[in-house]
Amino acid sequence: MAAQADIPSEEILALSRSLRSSYLLWKEGINLRSMMSETTFYRHRAGLLPSGVDIALPCEKSDVNVVRMVRTITGVPVGTPDWAYEQGLVFQP
Repeated sequence: MAAQADIPSEEILALSRSLRSSYLLWKEGINLRSMMSETTFYRHRAGLLPSGVDIALPCEKSDVNVVRMVRTITGVPVGTPDWAYEQGLVFQP
């Protein structure tokens, strides 16, 4: 499952209190598997799977307000400076 579905607010309120809490904790990026017993984790997972959410996978947070800055750097050829000729640092055949 590449993209997790976001549950609309009305659907969140229709969930039971325990499933709602598990969904909101998962949405914040908390590992639920370490917080609850195995049977409870899989019961909550089975309750949220019909809504398109798999709490076994980490939540993919997306910051839609972030604009990535891309800057292209181009190289410009530079000639040998005059002081290098004056000091004899450049070999001329």
